[in-house]
Amino acid sequence: MRLLNWVLRTLAHLLLQEQVLTLHRNLLRLRASYRQNLSGILPTNLRQALIAAEDHRFFNHGGVDPIALLRAIVRFHLRGRLQGASTIEQQLVRTVTMRYDRTVRRKTREVLLATCVGEVLTKSEVAGVYAMVAYYGWRMEGLGRACQSLGLRLSLLSTFEAASLVARLKYPQP
Repeated sequence: MRLLNWVLRTLAHLLLQEQVLTLHRNLLRLRASYRQNLSGILPTNLRQALIAAEDHRFFNHGGVDPIALLRAIVRFHLRGRLQGASTIEQQLVRTVTMRYDRTVRRKTREVLLATCVGEVLTKSEVAGVYAMVAYYGWRMEGLGRACQSLGLRLSLLSTFEAASLVARLKYPQP
């Protein structure tokens, strides 16, 4: 798996050099904001809920989950159905670059850039920064706005509240 990540990261740096630099700058800015606004600490129950719901192999890959990617490709070819295979790093890249078109080109670019996220952020920071900028629903861009809109205190989140927040990532409130 490390070899695959190295190959993808090398391709990203060769083919998308300017986009990698832009991504790095944006991630550094977001990390500074995360550390300032959330004191760099995402509640444990929220982090666990995020990883369980969005990317259960989060700690076993370097930005791309080849098992999920292969599963999605096979399902598409056998059944003609699209299925999610995005890691938290890929979702962070999609959010930061603001590219949401459903094309193979966007997905390929996202896969390559996701392998570069680890050059700037630790795994813990990836989860925290993604939670900080993710879309939770109407007028709830980011964790701070979501908690404010729902009347929740981040430091006092129950396990149920953490799971409810994470569920909004898959099914944002209209």
